[in-house]
Amino acid sequence: MGSIQGKYRISAGTLSRLISTTSAIAIGIASMAVPALAQQEVDLIEEIIVTGSHVRRMLDYESPSPIQTLGATEIANTGAVRVQDIFKGLTVNSGSQISNRQNTRQGISQFSLRGLGLGSTLTLINGRRAGLSPVTDETGTLFTDVNQYPLNMIQRIEVLTDGASATYGSEAVAGVVNLITRKNFEGLELIGEVRDSTHTSYQIGGAFGASFDRGRFSIFASHYNQGGNFRGDFDFIRDNLTFSSSTGSPGSYRRAEIDPMTGLVISAIDNRDVGGATQFEPDADCAAVNAGFEPLNSPQIDSRGRCRYNFINQRRLIAEENRFQVFSQFDYDITDRVEFFSELSYSRNEIRDALGGAVNRTGPINGDFIIPASHPFNFYVDNGSGGIVYADPVTNQAAWEAGTLTAVDITARFRPLGSRFDGPNAEDIITIFNNVRISSGFDIELSDNWNVLASYTYSNSEFQRREPRNWAVDLLQDFLMRGAWNPFGTALANPGLVSPKDGTSTAANNDETFAQFNRVKTETGRVSQTVAEVVLSGDLGEWFGSPVGVAVGGQYRDVIFEDFPDGLSGVLEGGREDPTFPVTGSQDVFAVFAELAVPIRDRIDMQFALRYEDYGTQGGDTLDPKIAIRFNVWDELAVRGSFGTSFQAPSIRQIAGAVGNAGIDDPLDETGGTFNVVIFTKGSADLSPQSATNFNLGIVYQSEFGLVLSADFWHYKYKDLILPGESAQSIVNNDPNDPRVLRDGSGQLTGVVTEFLNRGSAIAEGIDLRALYTLELQDMGTLAFDASTTIITKYRSSDFDGLDGLGNLKGSRNANNAFGSVPDLKINAGMTWNYDIHGFNVSVRHIGSYTDDQSGATIKSQTTFDARYSLYLAGLIGGNDTVLTVGVVNFTNEDPPLIPIRPGLDTEVHDPRGRQIYASIKQSF
Repeated sequence: MGSIQGKYRISAGTLSRLISTTSAIAIGIASMAVPALAQQEVDLIEEIIVTGSHVRRMLDYESPSPIQTLGATEIANTGAVRVQDIFKGLTVNSGSQISNRQNTRQGISQFSLRGLGLGSTLTLINGRRAGLSPVTDETGTLFTDVNQYPLNMIQRIEVLTDGASATYGSEAVAGVVNLITRKNFEGLELIGEVRDSTHTSYQIGGAFGASFDRGRFSIFASHYNQGGNFRGDFDFIRDNLTFSSSTGSPGSYRRAEIDPMTGLVISAIDNRDVGGATQFEPDADCAAVNAGFEPLNSPQIDSRGRCRYNFINQRRLIAEENRFQVFSQFDYDITDRVEFFSELSYSRNEIRDALGGAVNRTGPINGDFIIPASHPFNFYVDNGSGGIVYADPVTNQAAWEAGTLTAVDITARFRPLGSRFDGPNAEDIITIFNNVRISSGFDIELSDNWNVLASYTYSNSEFQRREPRNWAVDLLQDFLMRGAWNPFGTALANPGLVSPKDGTSTAANNDETFAQFNRVKTETGRVSQTVAEVVLSGDLGEWFGSPVGVAVGGQYRDVIFEDFPDGLSGVLEGGREDPTFPVTGSQDVFAVFAELAVPIRDRIDMQFALRYEDYGTQGGDTLDPKIAIRFNVWDELAVRGSFGTSFQAPSIRQIAGAVGNAGIDDPLDETGGTFNVVIFTKGSADLSPQSATNFNLGIVYQSEFGLVLSADFWHYKYKDLILPGESAQSIVNNDPNDPRVLRDGSGQLTGVVTEFLNRGSAIAEGIDLRALYTLELQDMGTLAFDASTTIITKYRSSDFDGLDGLGNLKGSRNANNAFGSVPDLKINAGMTWNYDIHGFNVSVRHIGSYTDDQSGATIKSQTTFDARYSLYLAGLIGGNDTVLTVGVVNFTNEDPPLIPIRPGLDTEVHDPRGRQIYASIKQSF
């Protein structure tokens, strides 16, 4: 594994010529068309570009492809405070990462339609690409971090739930999420909210918009602050799981074996032989130091003589967050036929995890450290049989002072800090994401029927992650040799003890020495994406009395990805054996596309799309079609169907390789514990692109009395999937001593090595059902009911065993493979009543039971209830509108279903926050 520089067919000169040509075309068309058109009085018909098409349509157009829309009311009913909170409002979303932990993805998230992966859902803002996150998921896939955008900028969210690569490009395999902004907002709006759950949070935000002679602009900003939670804050985790490590503080020791020729320590001698396992002598103060920190159902000293460490509060399950986000938009009519538009967004997201007693596994003796006999607090002597025994310095003070007791050289397995330095005494791991996106262009009306849309979008996202307690092992070993650091329990159990060996050294350690080997591990990375696009759209004429629409265009995309690990860890000088490597590379894509919209006598609407994309020498090229048809059987009933193909080239990360973390169950561990270990996934330049086919068949019923019903059957077949060749858990399960399984000197699991491969195919299919009913109650207002469900009927892999050994992934957490969690049933239902100045909603959300394939346990179903009440007051402050809202998410305070191994819950599906009570005020001026 090493650095990679991608080489592709489109050079920088070609890009320059493409942009120049695009600009020249747009400016030339504008200069030719505008003078003539400006002299005409024309009747403009309001048309829009709908999600899933480049052809402009009337406002009341009904797409032949399935589109689910979440408006302002639906978003509010989810109780969302971040974009990721909206995920639960979409039953079609599955496998998103809701509560990332102990990795660089903490605080970021993305939609995952159909459970096909974060990189298989394309996110747009007003129809243009939203940008990419500077970190990838475990499969090496780039994706959008939707949490970088302020929630108050969104007018509605349109979710296209069938493949759309023929229209938008390769990432739209599972579908598209289009965030539509509040384009016509005018005035001033201020909002504040406080929320209490397992932690407190608050947000303040504002919006300002104005229009002038030929244009308008608006700006939306939000500041969000969230507290965090350690794992021990949750009863369902604390009362059911064991967090116990065999590397404790204080630690465990063995007699050092000395090379008689060189006088150097070469290995450690077991203190006693029991069953052939490596044996230690625990620190004499193990129990005293760890009083009150005993792990659940686990002794402080195990059968192999290791002083254990309860690390339940070593890390946060929910990270602290501090976000500032701003989004602005500007539109200006240069003439009656030429509009200039621009969007600018910036966000700074600061995520704070915590780290308590960090491990050190890179000492010179199989990961252990050497403590010489001369160390002032080494009171271990020969036990007469080649091992060691502790000679207490208090009861044996005279013997130590007289020199009649002589210590021996030992090796130590220990952490410099233990449980006392967890929780409130832990240090923050700080990850900062800075995101910028600029999108601008021209919308030019050439005639009554023809338009040119030219846009340029640039996004850049950077992150820096600073992790403390990354021990400089050379310095730590030097301090131990000189007696400058006391690793023994006396440092805490008896800090005032003066060593009887030298009469001067005090047992307590000092901050100055600690600071010298307490290094900060720093990782940085960035990703930038450039998109230049030109689309010409218009009418070809009429067929059966209806206009035939057409759109043709070209697009250029360029992605630059950089990831730079910490230099100390890269040379194995940090506290963990994490050999990491820098990755730099670029990937550019050229695409041309065309679309045809053919209506027939107001009964049949057909859409044909075709797109060609070229990824260059390391990605290949593809030609992807799509056809979608809607047939209005009669005014109230319609059937729709679509078929298309999609394509995804290997990402820069997949070619270069990736490093991540995962919780792995070790069959050799006597406690049955799950270890958070490093997963090294090797890259490959020989990967083939992924491809997919999908179809959707649906029926829609819309009555005159306000009832809307829809049912859609969907099917995806993904081929040549790029995934880790074998999951880390499977490697360990199949052979705990596999060479790809990395262990430290005592045999504790530390890492697993796998690689990216093309892993066959996967088939996913299911049914979406939706029902909406609005009832006018005359003097009692309006009552609306809504319900939706997604039922997954098949999810099967050709290469992974799955739950039944035959590739079944449906209803599985899929921890033993690289797929996401796939509960096979989700149901959302709600009722909203609006009467006079009152608005009330109650919602119920159900996630069916499924299987944790890592432990074999059933993850129970969960049903939660949300409620929200709003009071709309006109003229309360300065004659303007005021909205007061109180609400509760998870009213009955349901715990997430327990997984009997760490981390205790499925972070891709369930929210650990329990009941959330919130209150907000929104004031308009």
